[in-house]
Amino acid sequence: MPPSHQRASGFVQRMAENMTIRNFAHAAIDSYTFHVGKFAEFVRKPLDRVDPEDIRSFQLDMLKG
Repeated sequence: MPPSHQRASGFVQRMAENMTIRNFAHAAIDSYTFHVGKFAEFVRKPLDRVDPEDIRSFQLDMLKG
């Protein structure tokens, strides 16, 4: 099982499955799900409640390194 299918979040696992169905490359699936998982950890709330300010805060945090 690729790492993308072992991610903790059900949302991220579903995302990986959907990308597999659409024939995305394994490396792309792993990269996308890794970063979405990191974003989910950062916002610490359900992804369906994310707002533009959460995204902006995450982007600024990523630029800090």
